[in-house]
Amino acid sequence: EDLKLRSRMLSKEDQLEFGFKKRVILSARKLRQQNYTWPAVHMQLILDFINDPYARSRKDGFPSLRTIQSWDTIDRTKGTDGLRPKHARKGNRTPRFDVQFEDIVLNILEEDFLVSDRMTISTLCDRAKALYKVECKKLGVSPGPCGSKAVKAIVQRLPHANIVKLRMGSAQARKNYLLAVELQKVELPLERVEIDCTTLDLWCVYDNGVPVGRPTVCVAIDCATGIILGLQISWNAPSSSLVARTMKEVFVRKTDHFFDRFKIQNRFQAVGTPQMIVSDQGSENSGPLISSVLSSSALDWNKCIPGQPDKKPFIERFFRELSRFITQFQGASQTSDIGAQKRTGIAEAEAEYTIQQVEEMLQRWRYDRYATKNRRRVQNILRTTEAPLAAWNRLTERHLIPPAPLEHE
Repeated sequence: EDLKLRSRMLSKEDQLEFGFKKRVILSARKLRQQNYTWPAVHMQLILDFINDPYARSRKDGFPSLRTIQSWDTIDRTKGTDGLRPKHARKGNRTPRFDVQFEDIVLNILEEDFLVSDRMTISTLCDRAKALYKVECKKLGVSPGPCGSKAVKAIVQRLPHANIVKLRMGSAQARKNYLLAVELQKVELPLERVEIDCTTLDLWCVYDNGVPVGRPTVCVAIDCATGIILGLQISWNAPSSSLVARTMKEVFVRKTDHFFDRFKIQNRFQAVGTPQMIVSDQGSENSGPLISSVLSSSALDWNKCIPGQPDKKPFIERFFRELSRFITQFQGASQTSDIGAQKRTGIAEAEAEYTIQQVEEMLQRWRYDRYATKNRRRVQNILRTTEAPLAAWNRLTERHLIPPAPLEHE
């Protein structure tokens, strides 16, 4: 167990925080040995660390007396590894809705809500809840969240005006409507590309089988067709280099070596120069490297308002589908039946895939399954039931796509 804890990689920020905790604890113990009371220890530590570069820039400020005492207790009882960050255990433990409920809501939207102007949002919620409870009874499982908030969370992620207007009769409905109208303008491949990073819900191991943590994946999605233009995986936290590598995929044609390496059967090319890139406000989406990408490619890069994932619904929808695929494997940090809080320890124990094996699974799934899977009409910006690859092929034949830069460029 100690070996597994020590083997986990820390980011640069985590290393600085870990070192700061150790310095504070050691200084506090020296002062206690000199018969300082705890309040006096805290005041002296503030003075001692007043010129410390990390303490001055620490986002949470200097720790309180109770926090320092807690760090000291953890270090004495659990050892040094007890102070290491446990980001893998963070996150929302209560999902808004499960797969069955989402499918029921989407079915009602496609079959009834789109063709009737008399179905209100409250009627939609009531019907979805009733059908969901009947389905749960058939399956012999307890119903999950299925109220109006869950329904609205599903609906608000769909990028169509005639869906998200909802007939709410509020300012929120108008805001969603304006967003939908803006996204509805996307009709051509590479007109709008959304890019984002996330941590995979899958624990990986070193080559020697020791669990090491969950990797980060960065994905670029073409909004008009849903095709995956770039997918990169890394051990490190989201960074500008990971984003830049993903963007490079959008410009560069795949070689036979790439398809052979990942044993891909459905081989196709989807490259070009995007007109607009949409991302969040993360630090990985800025800096000298990203500025260099923008100046070299002459494309626009728009950033969404913080805390509003509905401003980039295509990449958020893709990540939910990616999570459903990846959590079926050994080492999944959460599943539809067990949440992240209970599943993390199990995932560490059963982890068996290396990051190279995970990358191979993702790339093969990207080309052989995801690209050929028909999407719902209600989720497709083109209002068709085409698969992403079929939409890409149809539109690239009808429209002139901005070509990708030459190899030397």
